[in-house]
Amino acid sequence: MRHRLSFLLIGALCLIGCTNNTVIYDQKLDFKKTDTIASVTLDSAFFFAMPRQIVVADSLLIIQDTYKRDTCFHLFCDDGRYLRSFGLKGKGPGELLEPAGITVNDSMLYVYDATLNKIVSYDLWELVQGKPIRFRERNLAPTPIQKPGNYTMLLKMFGYDPADSSFLFQGNDAHLRFGNLSITDNAARALYAEYPTVVESGNPDENMAVWSYTAPIRISPNGRHIVHGTYIGGLLETFDRQGDKLTHRTLRAIYPPLYRVISGIVPTAVSWDAATIIGFEDIAVTDSYIYGLLNGSEGDGYLYPQRICLFDWDGNGVRSYETDRPLAILAVDESKHRIYALTHEAAPRLILLDINNL
Repeated sequence: MRHRLSFLLIGALCLIGCTNNTVIYDQKLDFKKTDTIASVTLDSAFFFAMPRQIVVADSLLIIQDTYKRDTCFHLFCDDGRYLRSFGLKGKGPGELLEPAGITVNDSMLYVYDATLNKIVSYDLWELVQGKPIRFRERNLAPTPIQKPGNYTMLLKMFGYDPADSSFLFQGNDAHLRFGNLSITDNAARALYAEYPTVVESGNPDENMAVWSYTAPIRISPNGRHIVHGTYIGGLLETFDRQGDKLTHRTLRAIYPPLYRVISGIVPTAVSWDAATIIGFEDIAVTDSYIYGLLNGSEGDGYLYPQRICLFDWDGNGVRSYETDRPLAILAVDESKHRIYALTHEAAPRLILLDINNL
């Protein structure tokens, strides 16, 4: 596959121009330290089908898994004890079709459904107490961005700002890469528009599609940093955040994005193919570090990663953790020095990786 990378000097660095930034492709991942961690299975009874995201909220784990299920979310204690499932699937009040982002603030869990264009919230404390499941629902009207008549779909929610009661979103056009949506007046504001040009064709629509295709976006617990990784190719861009101001911090480009364009879809959509080097399966963050499930395998020989790559917010490799099982998604509890993950196996399992003494 790598003979097709006409714009990459294998084993060296290659600089190509992009909007206000320079892309540096470097496939060498030189971590200062590598540790091996044995996994501990926390739950071996619950049937997971296709887990999509795991979130740590104090001593709780919230796992999104909607495939072949009547509910979207499954609540566990951090020792692996199953508590309950919630978030009925459907189109009715409080029901969800395909959650496109979840975030927690205090005891409230907020879920965004892009298909139904609404936000549904749950009180985690009530769920833990076993009370009847209650929800609050906010239907979102089409929201103009930048200019009248230009309506932007909000693709994914990735954070909540209690300072002004707004949600942080990823958009789907050139006017809105990141923005926030006020829950008081349903008004959206664009916070950041630029995408680094990382595709060889230079086509802006293909470029934006690469940055949108199942790409993990995470915000640090203190709200000061945002990271955006790509699944197609290994690209990692970080931002500093202060209020409504987002500032590009760095771009770490490990694998160049090779992809195929899906015909007949507007706006432009891309997907991986046999030549694609798979990038970030998932990302978890703390205030100090980025934990990335960086794959590195090619599309025609796809394997789930058994390594967690640790980066600082400047994109520098700090260390890596080698595990004994293939991983699909992960979350980090920095206070307890723990990584929680769902394995990618015939029967996915919730596991613990203890990094306390490493």
